[in-house]
Amino acid sequence: MERVTEPQTAILRSSSGDEQQALEMSSRQPRVDMPPTMRTLLEIFRRELEIAKEGFRFRLVTLLILVLMVVSALISSAQYHAEVASFEDALASYAAELEGSTVADMAASIGHPAIKPPWKLGFLVEGEQLREPNVYRQSLSPWAEPELGRLQAENPRLYAAEPLDWLFVIRVVLSLAAFILGYDAFCGERQLAMLKMSLTYPIARWHLVVAKVAAGWVCLAVPFLVGSLLSLLLLSFYQGLQFDSGDWFKIAAVMSLGLWAAFIFSLVALLVSVASREAARSLAVLVFIWLAAVVIIPAAGSLVVALVRPLPTQLETEQRSLDIRQAVEHAGPGHWRPKELAQQDDFAQERKAAEKQNERFEKQEQLRREVASRRFERLHWTRTLGALLPMVLIQDLAERLVNSGPYRSQSFLEQGWRFRDILAEYTLELDMSDATSPHVHFVKDFLSTEPLDAAEVPRFEFDEPSRRELLERSISRLLALSSMMVLLLIAVLVLFNRKDLQ
Repeated sequence: MERVTEPQTAILRSSSGDEQQALEMSSRQPRVDMPPTMRTLLEIFRRELEIAKEGFRFRLVTLLILVLMVVSALISSAQYHAEVASFEDALASYAAELEGSTVADMAASIGHPAIKPPWKLGFLVEGEQLREPNVYRQSLSPWAEPELGRLQAENPRLYAAEPLDWLFVIRVVLSLAAFILGYDAFCGERQLAMLKMSLTYPIARWHLVVAKVAAGWVCLAVPFLVGSLLSLLLLSFYQGLQFDSGDWFKIAAVMSLGLWAAFIFSLVALLVSVASREAARSLAVLVFIWLAAVVIIPAAGSLVVALVRPLPTQLETEQRSLDIRQAVEHAGPGHWRPKELAQQDDFAQERKAAEKQNERFEKQEQLRREVASRRFERLHWTRTLGALLPMVLIQDLAERLVNSGPYRSQSFLEQGWRFRDILAEYTLELDMSDATSPHVHFVKDFLSTEPLDAAEVPRFEFDEPSRRELLERSISRLLALSSMMVLLLIAVLVLFNRKDLQ
């Protein structure tokens, strides 16, 4: 509420003509029977909204929120369409590679891609999905290591900018807007002797706190809701995106989280304003809190977790993989003989060699999966460490509800690991059904040469968690955010009731 920066005449007019303005407003509106306390409370609430609406800060905040949310919709839709084009090209290329192939080719020559589907809800919570790997290519051959990477985008310049989504608006913009609008909610009025006049109303002090919290929340909630609706209209009618019931659930969840966050940020601003004697000091404290919560503490938390739970270096991982390979070679895997010669003892030596090579691959694969799992574990520890900050807690909660960020990336990788098992089982069934095959798995020269039915080959399908699963894994963060809100509200009420505001 624009109290310090507005012209002094407007402030004096607002303070001296409060009672007259209240009478005029009540005379223009129909009479409604309500308790005097409630009527006074509504008048204070209207006054707060009028002051905010006439101020430059509210207009600037509203414009910033609307512009950012519309721009995020345009960027996200362009990125999504580019991802769709790359996704379809990769599927078509894989289908063409399967055509005319044999069972042996499928097992040892073809890299089977597990492709993460394009992220339609990037405008909600992008979660680094445009930078994380989205294709996991695997072969059943023990000599071919899996490849984890990204499909080439149609327009790579789309991914040069930092993620801009609703979560960015909630964490960064709404928090800063709440601090800018509310830093002088109490201390500013106290400096201008307006707070003393407000305390002369026949209401309890907590009523005044409720009115100011409600006004501050409305000043943030309305621009956010309008920006959300503009983004959705733009995506649905102009960009042609189709949303199913699961998508709408996630959209509603993020919108609700944004309104919830606006309330929490307003409480933080009021708490600092109550505790400060001067508006300038209140603004300085809030700016420091914002910088610490958005930039400094998350970066420090990542550093602490990296020191406490370090990941093995690439050199260490390669050395462990080499040790596994040497251990298998020293065990005497045998030699690969020409097929005609190997038939004499029913490929006994080749089966033994293939068994050891597959064992070696499984151990090296276990090592790769262990390193990947530790990486995600460290990300979760980083989020847990920063959960005392509302910005970090809100980010983690949004990614849990929408299934983005490290949760989506980890789920994709785990599903890719299971996909290899499905391919192996399918290939074994085809090979064992061919009586002429030597059945040496998974060595190309000793497998079935029967042609492959490309349409029957299993394809990777990314499984999205159900709404119940999303809520179950979010319950701890929902409780933490609720506790934070209640504690902030209690702190504001207790401090305002006990503080000498004369």
